[in-house]
Amino acid sequence: MTLRHHHQRVSELTNKARGRFVSADGELLDLSGGALAQTLIGLPALEGSILSTVTPSGGFESAAKRDYESTLLARTYPDGGALWASSGSDAIEAALWAVHVLRGELGTEPGHRHWVRRGGYHGNTWLTRALSTRAGKQSVPGVTVEIIDEHDVTAPYRPAPSPPSDHRESRIFHALLRASNEGSLRKGDSLILESIPSTGYVFEYEPNALSALLAWCKARGIFTIIDEVAAGGFRHGRFSIVETLRQASPTAALPDAIVVGKGLTSGAYPLSVALLSEEVAAAVLRRKEKALSFTHGLSEAAATLALFVYHRQTGALSDSAAQRALLLAESTRRLKCIERESRGQFGIASSPTTIRLDLPAESSRALFTAMNARGLWCYVGQTSFPVPGGEARRSFFHVCPPFDLAAEETERALIAFEASVSDALAEKSAWTNYQST
Repeated sequence: MTLRHHHQRVSELTNKARGRFVSADGELLDLSGGALAQTLIGLPALEGSILSTVTPSGGFESAAKRDYESTLLARTYPDGGALWASSGSDAIEAALWAVHVLRGELGTEPGHRHWVRRGGYHGNTWLTRALSTRAGKQSVPGVTVEIIDEHDVTAPYRPAPSPPSDHRESRIFHALLRASNEGSLRKGDSLILESIPSTGYVFEYEPNALSALLAWCKARGIFTIIDEVAAGGFRHGRFSIVETLRQASPTAALPDAIVVGKGLTSGAYPLSVALLSEEVAAAVLRRKEKALSFTHGLSEAAATLALFVYHRQTGALSDSAAQRALLLAESTRRLKCIERESRGQFGIASSPTTIRLDLPAESSRALFTAMNARGLWCYVGQTSFPVPGGEARRSFFHVCPPFDLAAEETERALIAFEASVSDALAEKSAWTNYQST
C-alpha cells in the first residue's frame, strides 16, 4: 500500500469504460466529478504516434501547440498569456509567480499575504500545501496565509444555505472588509479561491456576486487567482468560470489568473495551465529573464492529446447537457424531501452538473457502504470546521454522472443514490445527532 492510501481500503482496478470501474470487487459506476471528463474520450493509439514519446515543452513551436494555446486563450483572456505546467499544483505556483512579477513592478509593500477559504485544496507542493486548508492551517516558512471562515464559528455547524446572490451578503466579503478596515488586508495581497470548492463551506457563488467580489478586490489592489483544477476543463460542465462571468455581464470583473488542470486531458496525461490576464501576462513579458518553467507542460504529445480531448468534450457537452441538468434537478428536488425528514442532519447544494451532500463525517461510512452495495462510487472529501468548544468534521459527497452515460442509466444511478441516502439515514446509530454537534 502506498502511503497516500494510508488507513484507506484500496481496490485494484483492471479497467474503466463509460464511467464504470472494473475490479475484483465487481463493477462500480463512478459518479464523482472526475467522471465528467475522464470518460468522454477514447485515447488515440499510443504505439507509433507522437504520444509514444515525451518531448520537452520549451525551445520549439508547432502547429498543434499554437492551435491549442490560442483556443484556450480565446475562451478566457484573448490578450493574456499562458504558463504551462504538468500538475495542478505546479500551475498554481506558476500563477502565484506571475502575479508576484506584477506585484514587484507595482512596488507594493513587502510581506504580502495569501487569503484562502477554509476547506479549499490548492495542491500538495511545498508552497501550495500552505494554501490548502481542509485540515486547518499548515505553516510554510516565509509564506503568510490567512484563512477565511464562511460558516459561523460562534454557533453549532449548519450546512450552507443557497449560494449568495449578492457579494455583500457573503461572509467572505465581510471578512475581507473587516480585514481591510483593520489594516491586515493590504494592497498587493492575494485572494485564492476555488470556483466550485470540493470541501469548502459554500459550494458555488452566483456569477454576479463573484464578479462584484473580484471588482472590490481589484479596486483595492488585491490580486485574485481562481483555482479550477477540480472544476475547469469541462469537469463541471464549463471550460472556465471566466465564460460564466462574461455571460452574466460583458463588463464583469475577471480574476488576474485562473488555473485549469486534469480536465485538459481527461486525467490521461499530465498537463495544466495558468491562464493570465492581459496585465499579468504583460508584466511577465517585460521581464528580461524567461518565465519559470514547471516540468514538461505543453509538449507536442500533450498538445496533440489535449486538442483531441477538447473537441470530444465540447461535442459531448452540447449533446447531453440540458437533459442531464433536468435529471439532476429532479434528483435534487427528491433529495431535499429526504433532507427535510432528516431534520437538518445533512445539507444539499447543486449545480446543473453536480449534487453535493454535506454531512457529519461519522455518517460518511454508512452512506458510502450503501452506495457501494448498489454499485456506485463517488468522490468524498472531509473538512474540519471550528465551532464553540471544538470542531465539526464534515464529509462532502460529489455526485456528478458522466456525460457519456445514457439518460436512462443516469436516472437509475441517481435514484440508487437517493435510496442509499435513505438507507444511511435509517441507520440512526451511524448519524451524529445534529442538535448536539
